[in-house]
Amino acid sequence: MAAYSWVCIGEDQTVPVSGFVREGYSLQHAALFLDNERVSEGLYLSSAKTIRDRLQLLGFGRARADAVVLQGWATRHHVENKNLADDPEKLIADFVIDLESEGGAPSVYENPSKQRLRSSWGYIWGEERSQLRYLVDRLPDEHPVAFDLREVIGRGHAAASETLCADARAEEITEASGTMPTITLTEGSSDASILEKALEILRPDLVGFLTFMDYSHKPDGGVGAVTNGLKAFSAAGVGNRIIGLYDNDTAGRQGLLSLRKSPLRPHMRGTVLPELELARSYPTYGPDGLSCTDINGRAVSVELFLGRDVLTIDGELSPVQWTQYVKPMNSYQGEISQKGLIQERFYEKVKTFSAASRHEKSDDWQDLEHLIDYIVQLMSTEDNSQKEPQN
Repeated sequence: MAAYSWVCIGEDQTVPVSGFVREGYSLQHAALFLDNERVSEGLYLSSAKTIRDRLQLLGFGRARADAVVLQGWATRHHVENKNLADDPEKLIADFVIDLESEGGAPSVYENPSKQRLRSSWGYIWGEERSQLRYLVDRLPDEHPVAFDLREVIGRGHAAASETLCADARAEEITEASGTMPTITLTEGSSDASILEKALEILRPDLVGFLTFMDYSHKPDGGVGAVTNGLKAFSAAGVGNRIIGLYDNDTAGRQGLLSLRKSPLRPHMRGTVLPELELARSYPTYGPDGLSCTDINGRAVSVELFLGRDVLTIDGELSPVQWTQYVKPMNSYQGEISQKGLIQERFYEKVKTFSAASRHEKSDDWQDLEHLIDYIVQLMSTEDNSQKEPQN
């Protein structure tokens, strides 16, 4: 004999109304209840007001629920009479009468099979949580609403768990992350602006799927902004896939190390900018004057990816200036000189880039292409360990 789970109403949980699942249960409905609402193994009990408010917070408002349910009702009854279809009050009345005759009184049901058969409108109307919102809007605030998994647990199709509802919410967040854009946190507004422009030019097919955090209204940035942003989004349970992108310099690597002390949700992770071939022998200014050295891991910022044409000023690559020694990392920290001018030159380069030349990009765009590919591929694995630079 098959086992089912469902959401039901009534003091004795005998009127199933939504969420019918054979030999399993709906994560969407499990996520609407709390584990401390479990009254017995497999049975969770709340109220119409509580479920209504939770649905409201999830975006399932009354207007949305009415529209979904009435459309489904009209479709189910093959409403072809224009006057009837255009009269929502008539459809509501028709629905309520049918609900009261089929599900309003537990005495209607003389056996479980008939009960399930006559209450299975969830299969027909779609969007179960809108259907449930429609129902609880028409119930008294204190009317019992229960989530019943007793059959599926009793017959071994689901495991009893003290964290079943919390686990369902966590899984829903993870699943939702697959339908929302990936957000990239950078160390500042200029980095975000540069990467947005690069995406529009190099990968216009990804615009809207990959976004960058706007710091334009926030004065502080830097390593702390990335670290704190990741921690805050993770703690708040934000569903988007989120990347914290640090500069590949000493401060960035230090920030990434500190992030490892705060485990993130599976769909969030931190990384430093990828290693750059140009940076393996790059001019730097230090106490001993000008020299060329590998600055990967010590002084690579987004500006280093903008192309030799942008970085070359007065015939020479704009050098990195060593600024300080970071004792915990046993390494110097460096910063590209003339950063403002380099950014201006990049935006001029963007202005002159035409759609016609999109497929004729010179090597001056290859490092930005590499960086965007790196960001895209970063979320291709389920491992959320923090990422070291990759070649």
